[in-house]
Amino acid sequence: MKWLFCVTFMGICLTAFPQKSELFKKHDPMLNRYLSPFFNRDINPDSNSFINPVTNWNINPVQTTECNPSKNEKINPLMNLNYNPQQNSVLNPLYIKNLWPDDISWDGQYIFDEHNELRGYVSRASQEVILCFNSQMEWDGYFVRASEKLFNHFSVTGLWTGKFLCTDNSGGYNLFNKDCKWMHQYIK
Repeated sequence: MKWLFCVTFMGICLTAFPQKSELFKKHDPMLNRYLSPFFNRDINPDSNSFINPVTNWNINPVQTTECNPSKNEKINPLMNLNYNPQQNSVLNPLYIKNLWPDDISWDGQYIFDEHNELRGYVSRASQEVILCFNSQMEWDGYFVRASEKLFNHFSVTGLWTGKFLCTDNSGGYNLFNKDCKWMHQYIK
């Protein structure tokens, strides 16, 4: 019986880890420099004004009322409970296990820093909500869509942190703080 358990466990491990590894390889900026805004100027907000909220107010939640959750209840998860994972179990990783990065069927993206090191994970819970996890795979907040190119960041309890994501127009996002300064973190 122990032998059967060991063989089954090894089989699961051998199928699970290569899938994670293959998924990560498709997103790894160390293998493909095109994915990194520090090597690809087109996805770097310091060199591309179209994806920089300082120069493009359409993607600036401080300057654009419709993108500011303090001024627009539709995009505030404390007011619009459809976007609040604490109130909407379909968005909550405690109920939907494949939203966790350590789940075998997880299919998300990765958060990298300025050294192209892994800093966290994101899972798309819906078209409007992206969950974020730290590098230890602990759920630490979520993003709510404010416009076609912008997602605002909220704590797990639904408070707006002031941080936000702007699309890089290439399948990823750059992370900005409440002062619209690029935090040198990006999602691929």
